[in-house]
Amino acid sequence: MIELKGPTAAEIKKFIKEKNLIEFCLINDKKLCGYILWHDESSFHIKTEGHEELTVIKTSVMYYSRRR
Repeated sequence: MIELKGPTAAEIKKFIKEKNLIEFCLINDKKLCGYILWHDESSFHIKTEGHEELTVIKTSVMYYSRRR
């Protein structure tokens, strides 16, 4: 099994500080774009482009990256 590595905690803090738009691809083939407000070991709390605040459980995320 291949283990994918995402951004480090330091990179996530940088995303938060710089208010980078992040795209999340979820295991149900849905995509969310938003700004990370905070994170912990098991979840991200984001504000979507539509200004809705959501908590996303990390196990439901296939990958995420900064949107350019």
